[in-house]
Amino acid sequence: MRWVFDNSFVGIDRRHRRSLRLHERRRLEAVGPPPPLPTALRQLKLAAFEVDDASLLRFSYHVSSVAMLATALGRDDVARSLQGMVEFLATPSDRGDREEMVGAFLREAEAILLS
Repeated sequence: MRWVFDNSFVGIDRRHRRSLRLHERRRLEAVGPPPPLPTALRQLKLAAFEVDDASLLRFSYHVSSVAMLATALGRDDVARSLQGMVEFLATPSDRGDREEMVGAFLREAEAILLS
């Protein structure tokens, strides 16, 4: 599994390995091994500070990717907590409520990870 950390996308690399990529949008090679799960959760926490209505979908994809990473690492309990956050982000809510709930979901995922 390879991990992409780019300005436009964060998550599991879904591309198939090919030597020739026509019409490639990714100019820099921002692909590497996935981060450890605690690091991915810290990156999510930092990304949560910048979430507004315009970047909500991108943040939701980021959370979903970290949930897939947690599943791949055998931490289904953490993945369930993060999927709950994705479901919450899909419902319309006030920005203040959203920030509070995102923080609560991240604290829950970190507590599960540390237990």
